[in-house]
Amino acid sequence: MSKIAFLFPGQGAQKAGMGQDFYENFACAKEIFDQASQWLSLDMKELCFKKNERLDLTEYTQAALVTTCLAMTAGTTLCISLALYPLAQLLFRLFSSDDAVVAQGVQMMHYLVPVYMTYICIEIFSGALRGAGDTKSPFLITLFSMWGVRILGSFIFVRLLGKDLPWVCAAMCTDNVVRFVLFLARYLQGKWAVTYAQNIRQPKEETVSE
Repeated sequence: MSKIAFLFPGQGAQKAGMGQDFYENFACAKEIFDQASQWLSLDMKELCFKKNERLDLTEYTQAALVTTCLAMTAGTTLCISLALYPLAQLLFRLFSSDDAVVAQGVQMMHYLVPVYMTYICIEIFSGALRGAGDTKSPFLITLFSMWGVRILGSFIFVRLLGKDLPWVCAAMCTDNVVRFVLFLARYLQGKWAVTYAQNIRQPKEETVSE
């Protein structure tokens, strides 16, 4: 029986052909590769699917890995999230036989599953922005949402309103949704693409001037 694993690669794990299966089998993944090619004025299919020296250069590696991870996310995380709903009780039974603990855990899982995909996208978008040279906005977005939504919200719910654990979980979920919206908005602005293009041209210009 064959086993399938979905691995989200980090720099150093890049390999010619990564993401090609998703591109050929999922329309949403194909759209991501095509859109990245348009935004970056770079043929992402040629960069990711064919053997070439540029794939090992950091300025190209970052673009290739982010595009591949986004394409994989579109094809897998929704399925994983949906699978966690019917499997929640079974999973918690592996760690505890206490009915009260299992019931609480299942409730938390049902809260967290809908925002699981937003969490994955947060990691990818923040990595994409940092890799393109935009390091300030990921820091500010995370700082604002973590302290202004998650921590402050948990404090208000528990200390001021006397609420219990599900409300803390609600604050965590809200934090993820807020961060996702802010990262997506920043990503769609496209300013990172300009910064990225400048970072690629700069080493070439320095080489020519020398």
